[in-house]
Amino acid sequence: ARLRAGMGEKDLEAVRADGDAALPVSDALSRGVGEVLLAEEGAVVVDVPHGVRLVWARDRRLVRRALACLGAAPVTCVCGERDVAREVGRAARGKARPCELVVWRGEAPAVEPTRDLRTPAYAGAIVAHYSHPEFLRPGELEVLLAAGRVIGGFEEGRLVGFVGEHPHGSMGMLEVLPDARRRGWGSALAAAKIRQLLGEGRLPWAEVLPDNDASLALELSMGFDILESGRLWYVS
Repeated sequence: ARLRAGMGEKDLEAVRADGDAALPVSDALSRGVGEVLLAEEGAVVVDVPHGVRLVWARDRRLVRRALACLGAAPVTCVCGERDVAREVGRAARGKARPCELVVWRGEAPAVEPTRDLRTPAYAGAIVAHYSHPEFLRPGELEVLLAAGRVIGGFEEGRLVGFVGEHPHGSMGMLEVLPDARRRGWGSALAAAKIRQLLGEGRLPWAEVLPDNDASLALELSMGFDILESGRLWYVS
């Protein structure tokens, strides 16, 4: 198949017209993140740093032809129906897992002024306490820390929790150490990240695995919108 790179206004309008269902892709495009590998009315493929690929598609046959040319990516975020996600999974020889998409629509939330919130100094402290270090690609965390994209919570100078974001722009990595839980650190860290993103003119959003009840409960309690299921998938 012949691939056309670069976004035309018509292609971008097609993505925007899908609204929240295309949010991960439209957010990356609006911020100029990543390389556009395919831009058609029926499908858009964008590669962002650290091995993440974003796919938005209405036409699974077009996606099949495109991925046959492009090959697989370590992780692919798919915005589309189940049949599109399955097509990407077959092409990547991976499994498509559904995710919930949550979005912050409100004003900047308040953060208690007594909270010690700042960028952690060392990647090792994050890796040692992160529940899913396997999600981090080589060099990814160091880049995020250097850019100030990770916010840590501290008590008497000791790291008790942190929150960051993934290369394609979603909030993530929210972790509170066991001995600091149930003291409001989860919501405080999430609020600090929301404020950072809003201050940069960005829309705060995140993907959550459906069985992550604690994360979904926190986001609901804070006022996030949980969007319609069945339109966001991860293939790895």
